[in-house]
Amino acid sequence: MTCPDNEAVIDGECQCIGISFNGNCMSGSDFFNPYNYDGPEVGDPAEINVLYSLSTDTISHNMKNSNQFDFTGSGIKLYLLPLGWYVNRYRSYCLIETIRGSGEPYYCELTSPIGREYSDTADYYWPSAFDYNGLISQKMKAPGFEPAVHYTTEIDGQTCYLRPYVKVLDTNYVRVTFRYVTKSDEVKAECVRLFHK
Repeated sequence: MTCPDNEAVIDGECQCIGISFNGNCMSGSDFFNPYNYDGPEVGDPAEINVLYSLSTDTISHNMKNSNQFDFTGSGIKLYLLPLGWYVNRYRSYCLIETIRGSGEPYYCELTSPIGREYSDTADYYWPSAFDYNGLISQKMKAPGFEPAVHYTTEIDGQTCYLRPYVKVLDTNYVRVTFRYVTKSDEVKAECVRLFHK
């Protein structure tokens, strides 16, 4: 019996041994390749709200200095506020809860790296569809929140700050690239995780 790519014979029938997504069976490398997506079409951005990531959702082959992330072996909860349109960019806020800092949340503003003139509120087609990072974490603190000092770490003698980059794959899946960067935005460590409802 011959099975399609990423499938194998299990219990006498072809079953997906890769990642089943939107009815397709894909390899892990294909699934996490940002260029395989034309961008999400989300009718109601409020649908993207609370998502979860388990330790098994850590994508190990995309890591750089992953030992700097002390929350990679645990679950993470992500709150992504509905998208808004501000100064020719999509904007949102995210709140991340981990075991670090006794569960004290990290909160930041996110904006799309590419703006466009008009926004169709009925159908959000993100302008950063082919950009690996998706929504980019901003350095400024969110309104009413102090900077999350418990999400800093020392790497090579420099203070580094956590910066999440959020890429919505569809209404149920979000990929987050966590980076520790210096004040000059030099990336010192990186960890990629998949979040799902």
